[in-house]
Amino acid sequence: MKSILKKIIIGKVFFLNYILFFSSPIYADELVPIGFDRMFNSTRARGWFFKSPSSFTIDGVNYKKAVDEGKPFGIGILKYKGSSSVGQLLNNTYLDLNSSNFEVLYNSTGLTEKTTTNIKIKENEIIGILGNYGRGENAYTSGDNQIIKIGDEPVIIRRFAVNKGDEKLPLDLNDGQIVSFKDGKSMGMVSIFKANLNNANLARANFHNGNLSSVNFNNSNLNNANFSRATLTNANLSRATLTNANLANANLSRATLTNANLSRAALNNANLASANLQKADLKSAKLKKADLSSANLNNSNFKKAVLSNAKLNGAKLVKADLSSAKLTKANLISANLQKADLSKAKMKDANFSKADLKKANLSKAKLIGANLSNALLKNAKLKKADLKKANLNNVNLTNANLKKANLDNAYLNNANLRKADLDNANLTNAKLIKSNFKFSSMKRSNLSKSNLAGANLTNANLSYANLTSANLINTKLRNANLTNSNLTNSNLTNANLTNANLSGANLTGLNGSKLLACPGILPKGWSCNDNVLLEK
Repeated sequence: MKSILKKIIIGKVFFLNYILFFSSPIYADELVPIGFDRMFNSTRARGWFFKSPSSFTIDGVNYKKAVDEGKPFGIGILKYKGSSSVGQLLNNTYLDLNSSNFEVLYNSTGLTEKTTTNIKIKENEIIGILGNYGRGENAYTSGDNQIIKIGDEPVIIRRFAVNKGDEKLPLDLNDGQIVSFKDGKSMGMVSIFKANLNNANLARANFHNGNLSSVNFNNSNLNNANFSRATLTNANLSRATLTNANLANANLSRATLTNANLSRAALNNANLASANLQKADLKSAKLKKADLSSANLNNSNFKKAVLSNAKLNGAKLVKADLSSAKLTKANLISANLQKADLSKAKMKDANFSKADLKKANLSKAKLIGANLSNALLKNAKLKKADLKKANLNNVNLTNANLKKANLDNAYLNNANLRKADLDNANLTNAKLIKSNFKFSSMKRSNLSKSNLAGANLTNANLSYANLTSANLINTKLRNANLTNSNLTNSNLTNANLTNANLSGANLTGLNGSKLLACPGILPKGWSCNDNVLLEK
């Protein structure tokens, strides 16, 4: 890192204030043959080649001599893909190879200045850098083979050239073209840039609108830095400290932010699609309208974060902490929130359709008008959650805890609530058509005016429940506990009450109701003959 900053300070890359107060684009580490001597001129594409000691990204190209002379230039970057061994390539004095041995990674002409690229280089690949400009004004360095550094590793560079066929840029690489390796001198002065700001202290740096694609900020101090509207695609910000940083409108798609500290950071409208934020700290961060679709957010901390209107569809949020977060109108379609903590979160009108919320904690969460249709909430905690007018159609709430939850006017048609705990829950006007409540506990719950037509309440505990004016047509209440429940003016037409216990129940307005099967126990003053309820 010291060598990189030294280059910046002495001007080999850019001045220090360009890094800290930003120029776009940014190039942090220049790889170029040292020294300069015009040995002879040529229009042929010439350059240098090397074996990469590690994986890195070429994020910029330049031909300084052409820029100094104010002339357009061309640059080509090739990758060797032939069958010769690395040793053969590196140890030959001179070696001609057919163009079929190469893959073109970059091929551009008409350049006039340092130009941004995004070329991924893998460890042990043989890479050639070519350049030319003007008419017979190509420049070459003198001396023997030189050494550059990629990261902290010294790398020998050798001559690389196009010798036959169309020798100018852009490269055609037709079958008649010959590309040669040569040991020794005469290397074109084309340069490449490799961004690496690992462990850098860039607190309060201004990278506004900068191109930082694939830059390595691993473990860097970026507190209060300004990355607004910056491009950070594929950047490495793992373990970076970005507290109070401004990343509004930044593009961080596919970036790595594992274990990064983004507490109180501003990420409104930021693009974090497919980014990796595992174990990242985003406590109290602002992410309004941010795009986190398909992002990996497992074990991340979003406590008290603002994610209103954020896109989290397909995101991985296993064991994520979203307690007290604000997710109003957020899109979490098909998101994985297994064992996530959403307690006390504000999620009005949020979309959790087809989301996986197994064993998630939504206690005291505000889910008014939220869409949870087809969601998986098995063993979820929803105690005292506010689900007023929420869409829970086809949801799986098996073994879920909904004690004292508010489901007023909620939609739970075809929902599975087997063995769910709904004690003291409010289900006034709820739509519960054909839902499964087998073995569920609904003690003292309020189901007044609810629609339970065709629902399965076999072995359910509805003691002291309020079912006033409820629709129980074709409902299965076999072995149900309805002791001391209030069934005033409810509709029990064709209901199956086989072995149901209605002792102490209020059956006002049910005289003459036609059942599918009579209950096992009736309150005093009532009888059931030929499946008809009769008040004595």
